[in-house]
Amino acid sequence: MPIKLNSSGWRTAGDGASRGGTRAASVTLPSVPSEFLPDQAKLEEVILEPAPATRARAQGSTGSAALDFSYDLEPGEAAVLAIRHPSGALTFHPPVQSTSRDLRGPTQVRFQVTVRQRATRGIVGQAVKAIVVKVAKVAIDKAVSFVLPKLVEVFEKSLWKKKGSPKDG
Repeated sequence: MPIKLNSSGWRTAGDGASRGGTRAASVTLPSVPSEFLPDQAKLEEVILEPAPATRARAQGSTGSAALDFSYDLEPGEAAVLAIRHPSGALTFHPPVQSTSRDLRGPTQVRFQVTVRQRATRGIVGQAVKAIVVKVAKVAIDKAVSFVLPKLVEVFEKSLWKKKGSPKDG
């Protein structure tokens, strides 16, 4: 089930009009660490890059771009979005909308995220990896209670390391 882009400001890496695609298609951004994932989680990953800016859009640029896409889930599945930024940062986002046709039909979730863009010389520095993490609906609460403490621990260690505290290990 591919990711369906709803925003014109982004495109799948390699879908560019330039010959041979873009250099961003060869960007390797790491996925979600396995210790952050619950059992039986399934991942759908795609590298996304900002679409080439038109002159009018470039002049009005604010340094952030709205990423908007939809994804179909099987009955009984839920999803969360992880974004791997060029800096290596990993952010998690719940769907903003969920539409179900009926109890046995697929559910479509929609994610909308504002991604801050750094001023770089090329697309490669701006590409992000969108990772849809799919789990069974009954496992979603377990996933949140499993992942959240690990994220806090990583954040705290990073913060202590920056401050030079002896608690950095």
